[in-house]
Amino acid sequence: MYRTQPISATLKDGEIIRSGGRLLINDSTNNTLAETAAGQIAIGVSADESSRSAVSPHAYETTGATVGYYPLGGVMLVQVDAASTFNIGATVYVSGDGLATSTVGSNKKLGIYVGDAAHAATALTAPLGGNEGQSGATEGALIRVNTNSADIA
Repeated sequence: MYRTQPISATLKDGEIIRSGGRLLINDSTNNTLAETAAGQIAIGVSADESSRSAVSPHAYETTGATVGYYPLGGVMLVQVDAASTFNIGATVYVSGDGLATSTVGSNKKLGIYVGDAAHAATALTAPLGGNEGQSGATEGALIRVNTNSADIA
């Protein structure tokens, strides 16, 4: 499968992405990206962390910051919340804090879990917990999701 290089985009002021695998939306008020909230439709997955200051101590930029992201399509590595479990073929949903979840509720479909085995709930701790400290959710591992069936409306 052909995979594009990550696309660089500007983040909404105040947004910080601390790891790859975070679900992103278009913040249509100012045409920037932000992490997903429950009930929103994801457009892509972060490829890495957001930009940092060139000046020591190299803190995350909070105004005009950029991030690389992959548009949805094909199999993507996505960070899931720590409470979710999946069997192969299970539906994966978009949740808050830029995370995927197994919880249906009002959450939109992200795709189908296509890992090589059942995924057990996994809580990560810093520094592996991605946006820990910014996110309100406990974060879990990266999982493989076929995003070709993601909701678009």
